[in-house]
Amino acid sequence: MRQVQYLVFCFSFLVAVADGFDQTIVSIVGPVIVKSGVIGLNDLGFVFFAGLIGYVPGSFLLGAAADRWGRRPLIVIALFILAVGSAGTALSRSLGELFIARFVTSLGIGGAAPCLIALAAEYSPRRLRTFIVALMWAGIPFGGILSGLTASIWLARLGWEAMFGIAAACTVLLAVIVQLVVPESPEFLVVKGGREDAVRNILERLGGGTCDEPLAPVPTPLEAPSSPKELFAAGFVRGTTALWIAMFAGFMQLIMISQYTPILLQIAGMRADDSGKVFTLFYVGSIVGTALAGPAIARVDGCKATAGWLVAAGAATAFFGGFASTVDRALVGITLVGLLQGLGLGALIAISASLYPAHIRSTGFGWAVGVSRLGGAAAPLLAAQLVSRHTTQVAFYMVVASIALLAALAVWFISAERSPRDASLSSR
Repeated sequence: MRQVQYLVFCFSFLVAVADGFDQTIVSIVGPVIVKSGVIGLNDLGFVFFAGLIGYVPGSFLLGAAADRWGRRPLIVIALFILAVGSAGTALSRSLGELFIARFVTSLGIGGAAPCLIALAAEYSPRRLRTFIVALMWAGIPFGGILSGLTASIWLARLGWEAMFGIAAACTVLLAVIVQLVVPESPEFLVVKGGREDAVRNILERLGGGTCDEPLAPVPTPLEAPSSPKELFAAGFVRGTTALWIAMFAGFMQLIMISQYTPILLQIAGMRADDSGKVFTLFYVGSIVGTALAGPAIARVDGCKATAGWLVAAGAATAFFGGFASTVDRALVGITLVGLLQGLGLGALIAISASLYPAHIRSTGFGWAVGVSRLGGAAAPLLAAQLVSRHTTQVAFYMVVASIALLAALAVWFISAERSPRDASLSSR
């Protein structure tokens, strides 16, 4: 492990933090925006939906573009899109403007995720790849907690517009720093071909010395851009299908818990500040679980362990639905749910980063993230139906638990196969 690797991991983590911050801040300040008169209470659901649905084209398009033009430039582009959306949110004065701004923001968020994961994975030693990828993903719940802390300090003093203004300014600064100091993926440069000087420079930084040896030629440098069709080529059909099902169901469960737990607890009679504590501990448990996922699956069968953690997360979710009758019980239960779900989804992210060879890695992960966002976008629709039908808290969480079991079942069928060509590249 060299300084350049720590540099890449640090800024990849910060990109994930920016992702998590913006995902959560709109939920926190949403009621304040309603009170300001910009939108009505019934309009808030459209704003949340706009902030979710843009993830899908962002992940699909920018993820595929990263396999064509590189990880770093697409991260920078995604961050600038995110900053434009955040600034537009701060300036919005109608539902239409707010809807467009949140959609643009989610485009940037959706595009950043596959690029940062691919970059981190390709700078990781093979024995640490799953650990590092899972650790990068932990930046998203960390950003959620950071948004809560920021709002608690500055929201009342500066207003809701300032929250998005601060986010936009910090995101622009991060994009500039990434462009200036973060190197491109050497694996991407090797696969593309024709960039021997750039590859040699990175190898020298990784090796800590001068690289005088001639570089071994790559048998067939990639000339054609990656295509989503390659995700269903021979050897990837079962893995891609199972991964998409698992990502859809896993993130659907995540959004249903994170967005509706405070609402359901308040309906059951819990005070708003106490439900906020429960919400925070869910993210704390998720951070711990996600950080532990990488080293955990490095020591056991990754797919079987991931399926087991998702089953346990489903069981804990069902248990929480009947157990959370007091504040203390809710705090304990939601922390356990967050921990187990963080383990399951963190491990799933790590597995998906190693499922595809380098020339389609960002495309594959981008489409998987896009499918997960479809699950996230569908979650409020299903949850709203359940709540509108006055579904009991126990029944609500039983439905959520069954979704987790579907994700676990899909993971059993994931086969993290690699092509011989990619294996040779990864070993260099």
